[in-house]
Amino acid sequence: MEKAEEMIGWTVPMALIGTWDNEQSKGFDIAYPPEHEIDLNKTYSGQLVEIGWRTDYARTRFAKTIDLKELLNPNIWAVAYLSSALRVQNAGKYELRLASTDALKVWVNDVLVFENRHIGRWGFDAIVIPVTFRPGVNRILIKSAQEKGHWRLHARLTGAGGAPVEPNKLKAVPADTPFTGHGTVPGKLVTEDALITRYISKIRNGVRRQYLEIKSAEMSGLKIAAINRAESFHGKFPRSISGHFKLAHVLWNNNERGRTSDLMDKLVSQAGDDLIRIRNKQARFWLQNNLKQKARRMLLETVKKHPDRPGAYKHLAYVYKTEKWMEDRLRILKKINSSWHNWPSEQLKLAKCYENLGYSKSAEAIYKRLLSYIPNDRRTITAMSRIALSKQDYKGAAICAGELTDAWPNKRSSWRQLGEILRKSGDRFGAEKAFLKIIKIAPTAPEGYLLCAKLAYIYGDRDQAVKFWQKALDRDPDNEKLANHLDFIAPPVAGPWATDVPGEKVIKKAIALRKEINYNDSADTVMLLDDMVTEVHSDGSSVNVVTSVIHVLNKSGRDEMTRFSMPRNGRCRILRAYSINSQGKRLEASSIRGRVIRFRKMEIGSTVVVQYRNDAGPNKFLAKYFTTQWHFQGYKTQFINSRCVLWIPKNTKILEFSRGDILREERKEGAFKRISWKAADTPVLTYEQRSPNLSEFVWMLNISTVPSWDLFHKWEEALLQNAFRQNPEIVRLSETLFKGANTPLEKLYRIQEYLISEIRYQRDYEHTIAGVKPHAAPVILARRYGDCKDKAVLFITLARLGGLDAQYALVRSRSMGQIKREVPMQQFNHAIVYIPAQSGLENGRFFDPTVDTLDVDLLRSDNQGTWAFVLDLRGGYKWRRIPFQSPEKDYVKKKITMNLLKNGNCLAEILITAKGRIGAVIRRAARNREKITQLMQRIANQLVPGAKMKDWRIIEATAVTKPASIIIQIEAPTFMRCEKNELRFKIPKNWFPSYLFSLAKRKHSLMMDVPNTREMEVEFILPEGAKFKRIPKSKKITSDNLSFERSFIKTKGCLKVKETLIGFCERISARDYPAVRNEIDKIVQQQEEEVVVTLP
Repeated sequence: MEKAEEMIGWTVPMALIGTWDNEQSKGFDIAYPPEHEIDLNKTYSGQLVEIGWRTDYARTRFAKTIDLKELLNPNIWAVAYLSSALRVQNAGKYELRLASTDALKVWVNDVLVFENRHIGRWGFDAIVIPVTFRPGVNRILIKSAQEKGHWRLHARLTGAGGAPVEPNKLKAVPADTPFTGHGTVPGKLVTEDALITRYISKIRNGVRRQYLEIKSAEMSGLKIAAINRAESFHGKFPRSISGHFKLAHVLWNNNERGRTSDLMDKLVSQAGDDLIRIRNKQARFWLQNNLKQKARRMLLETVKKHPDRPGAYKHLAYVYKTEKWMEDRLRILKKINSSWHNWPSEQLKLAKCYENLGYSKSAEAIYKRLLSYIPNDRRTITAMSRIALSKQDYKGAAICAGELTDAWPNKRSSWRQLGEILRKSGDRFGAEKAFLKIIKIAPTAPEGYLLCAKLAYIYGDRDQAVKFWQKALDRDPDNEKLANHLDFIAPPVAGPWATDVPGEKVIKKAIALRKEINYNDSADTVMLLDDMVTEVHSDGSSVNVVTSVIHVLNKSGRDEMTRFSMPRNGRCRILRAYSINSQGKRLEASSIRGRVIRFRKMEIGSTVVVQYRNDAGPNKFLAKYFTTQWHFQGYKTQFINSRCVLWIPKNTKILEFSRGDILREERKEGAFKRISWKAADTPVLTYEQRSPNLSEFVWMLNISTVPSWDLFHKWEEALLQNAFRQNPEIVRLSETLFKGANTPLEKLYRIQEYLISEIRYQRDYEHTIAGVKPHAAPVILARRYGDCKDKAVLFITLARLGGLDAQYALVRSRSMGQIKREVPMQQFNHAIVYIPAQSGLENGRFFDPTVDTLDVDLLRSDNQGTWAFVLDLRGGYKWRRIPFQSPEKDYVKKKITMNLLKNGNCLAEILITAKGRIGAVIRRAARNREKITQLMQRIANQLVPGAKMKDWRIIEATAVTKPASIIIQIEAPTFMRCEKNELRFKIPKNWFPSYLFSLAKRKHSLMMDVPNTREMEVEFILPEGAKFKRIPKSKKITSDNLSFERSFIKTKGCLKVKETLIGFCERISARDYPAVRNEIDKIVQQQEEEVVVTLP
């Protein structure tokens, strides 16, 4: 093997360092320290612990591959760097040949020669980079940005065309050796196309070449390139079975399961009976999607029709494994091994199945036979060791485990197995040696430290165990079980921040206040002490000690304090949890389950004391950074003393937002800054109907160590990578949508209409980060559903195909409170689209494709009036205020004709035309006959109390490009009141302000609807001979907030009433509220005035 390696190329010796954060691939574009300097003696702050360059690490024994998954931790969504310096005798041309499972950047002498973020599959020599080395020292730097799964890298150097390097031409020197000279380009930047076409450069047949480009892209691990080429091939040759199959395969590999399912179904119907592989793949696809019964049924049919084909048997055995039908699996595996001999992988499965069912002797015989011709197979050696251990043959197990470490010295599992066997056999020092080897392989992983700690503790070496456990906890900070155990064995020495944590004396003093203070009548509870002390670490993690002393004033407060919830994130440890009743008796908490504390015998006058420690990791959205918020007020709670104390490394900059009468103090304490914010006797907040979000007026504090919105922008850009990918189906859709569209606005309306009607809004959080990362456009189109991010992505992709500039915008819905731009952090809960001003579009505008039945030219009401963080997809971002739309765009118009009868009855027809929110309500209800019937009855009763609906008709309730319109016919026998020869009635109400303006005054703004218009025209037709005796006066009220006008026009036998209400703003301030309410009272008074008709 070694001789063969020498012949194929010179394996590049590499120094290794890692890991840094790569959440959702954002690390690929972040320049971490190795991109600025290579210094083998320096250490840096990694994801969890300090990291430095390593040169003495294990590679795989065969091919000298670097298994980064084994060597590094964290090893999911992580970045690592590898560097090498080579002394070259003479200038010359070489090829750097790489194999990688993940995205790469490569520099030679500080010049970028290769980058690709879409690598997703290992392929030996998949990446070939021509380089020119200068005489002297040359440096190679490789950045590997891992996502999930395997993480491996192999690098070798050859001459041009893969020729072996002559002996002694290259010599490795320390990786931080300065390279010779600057400015000479060592080679052109290698493109994706160059990687793909190098395999097929001599193929002239056009069709064959196009097909092999797909294969070539797959071999190079370029998933997106493979999809693009497969889409193109399928578009050109739609009847090609192989092209069809290849497209399904590459989509499947990219987790685009919706389109894969459609393609596989079509393939099976076309060729499934003739091409067994297609049926087997279909079954495997169903199995992955948990459709086990369908998969099993298809495979059973296949083996019955084709008993001589092994593929279906293999898949069937796998189905039985997933269903844990081990006897059935054994039967199929025995069939495979009797029909197709000397198939090592299937023999191994058979042996494992025997072992799982307890037939160790049969399993052992197969394992021994396998080792006779595959002597270093890791799974087989592991199994032999396991069987020996089950027989308590420690010597035999240790021999097998030793063979494993010889053959696979880079695998942590090899040394763990050996160490555990030696530990069980009583060989402490042998076990310790094996476990220390795990630490050497992966010094940033907790595994080896945990094993060493356990071993030391068993043998009574408590101090050594504590040291190892602490190192393990540093590497696995979310391990709550370990943290609690470590605190029990060796309580940590508290840092200077601990002096700020309220002790028993401070808590007793707070409890004593319950007898001294004057309680606010609007409060249910009193926060005698509300305190948080936080120590922030350099990696963004934090230790938080929260102390709450809460006094109960009434039954509502009692019910609320029976249950106390702690944060769900991080590790929580309760320090105190008890109550003091009104007689001063202490009662411990009755139960603590999960993160919920329950208190028994809670009564009015009780005081609850809770103190807990919460060890929280870095911000999950922006790793390495810390964000928090603290409220100094709350609804129905009287705050006496509230404090937030922050201990933070003195060189760490914080950005903050605060509101209220808060005292801020800052001072330096050694290596820390100590900042405190205090508030005392804060006003009690009383809940009022239709108040703004609490965050808009509560006394509060927001803190962030994110240095700027620029960093947030980079993170968001990384999430959007590859989202706007096109495929033939999207292109065809765009051609259909834009056919005959002559203006940009017409194109945009068509996109919006399509997304409203054809792409359903549906959340699909497949991963924890999926709340912020969209799917790719082809996936969304194939699924025909998506959340706000997905629909925005598809809108933008279609707009681009229509030649329009469209940008991705993040917003915080108005109901959630306004964005605090002073503190960069993840504050958004919604994604929409911004269309900037461009040719044919004079002004920029926003679109929200998540709406269900709203008119295409209107924006959802909770988007209006907010700030949007708009990402220009060509680079950069900008804050844009989303304006409120003008009142005339969101309207409802009611035209009512009322025929008044002498007996007091009334027959009426109501025509309603609506655009905006009411229009959307009508369209949504119209999908179901029962719902639209109920809606119309409610509308009729609202306008005319006691009305009975006789008939109704929909004029328009489908298209989102036209106003919704309905007609209702009613009978209202109680609409009028008969008194002698008079009929009395009130004008139907188009607005009900009494509820909104029920309070005489307000402490907070009154939230109205977004600007809108409500018009109503009513025509009263009198009975023959009847006359009007009294008609209310016309009235007009205008203010900055709204306009109300009501006019009466009397003609012979007829009265026409026109009423118009226009809302100009979405809120009325507490200051303006009394004056507006006075005007509203006049409107309400007029609404109660009656029309009096005299009968003949």
